Amino acid sequence: IYDVKKFVDRHTGGADSVRDFLGMDASKLFPRTPPGDLPGKCLNPDTSLRNLTKPKCTMFDEVDHLVGTPCHDFATGNGVDRFMGEYRRGTLAYSLGALRSQSDFNWIVIHDTVYNVTSYTDLIKGKEEAPTAYLNEKLTKLIINRLNMDATDIFTQLYAPEVAKNYQMCLDHLFFQGEIDTRADPVCNAFNTVMYAMLILVASILVLQCLCSLFYVARKSRTLTAEMVKQHVMVMIPCYNEGDKELRKSIKSVLDTEYPDDNKVMLICCDGMITGRGESCSTPETIAKILGYNMDKARDTAHFYRCIGANTRNRAFVYHGVHKKDGRELKYVVIAKCGTSKERSSARAGNRGKRDSQLLLLGLFNRVHYGRELCDLDIAICRALNDLEVSIEDLKYLMTI
Repeated sequence: IYDVKKFVDRHTGGADSVRDFLGMDASKLFPRTPPGDLPGKCLNPDTSLRNLTKPKCTMFDEVDHLVGTPCHDFATGNGVDRFMGEYRRGTLAYSLGALRSQSDFNWIVIHDTVYNVTSYTDLIKGKEEAPTAYLNEKLTKLIINRLNMDATDIFTQLYAPEVAKNYQMCLDHLFFQGEIDTRADPVCNAFNTVMYAMLILVASILVLQCLCSLFYVARKSRTLTAEMVKQHVMVMIPCYNEGDKELRKSIKSVLDTEYPDDNKVMLICCDGMITGRGESCSTPETIAKILGYNMDKARDTAHFYRCIGANTRNRAFVYHGVHKKDGRELKYVVIAKCGTSKERSSARAGNRGKRDSQLLLLGLFNRVHYGRELCDLDIAICRALNDLEVSIEDLKYLMTI
């Protein structure tokens, strides 16, 4: 199929001769490759090809000969693409149902390629041993026995994959008509149905998320009752390699909350003595500068606890105090994992993962609630909270950032 809009005025035979075939099949103007030019393997050695060596427009009728319709024998076979390839837009497609219901030509289908074999069946009159049968015996029998049917199964049995394309190329030169339209294929339809279903599902989830976001933004701000603000709340901030800017922002967000200063405490858990990219000191040291306490890794007591993972032994420093800024006060406890003595020189000393940081605190609550034995780190955290006049047993809410 060609879009000849830009070709009409360039046609050497005049624009009118092109317009006469607009929207029509002009295949008869371009002769097929003569059988005599095909590879010998495709041909019948017993058939004379004396009259089958020159390209001819065999589909011309009496009217064509009478009016002198031009035969473009200079564009035999694939020569059409040499002259009009830039205007090609696609290939004519047929459904199997349309092929079976039409009676304009005889056909066979091989690997979803439609072949118009009318000229050959008319030539041999349906006889396998006709003297005019110029194709080899296998191809001739294939055409006769699978006429107006899909011959792919027989073709694949006759020819191995490595040579089948050579024989199909001969059929392409002689009889190519179009391709099978696979858009109505059940498998394709099933895939399309699944694709659209998934698309609708994803779109529905996105719409639902947007609606939930709008409801969240439009909702009335929740007010804290007098009873609620009497309860103690802990805000936990696990950190790893964050720098000064990120840490100050997180601490300020806790400090600026409307919850009463006396009843909230911030717990920061540093996952190792890690120095972030572009930072001059480690994350625990940065927090010490922000909150205003002194940190001495050589003299401060490192408290033991057991953790998850391959290395189950770890130690941590515990610091506490009250951070004052702009007339507000924030009670804090800082846990800085420092590792065992064997890993103190490592760049990742004490690092056990943020999940370990969360389990460290939740494990403490569990042991306190059920009266189980506390580890050294548990005791240090409880003492820090007591110094801040916050009882761990009175903590009602836990928020993790």
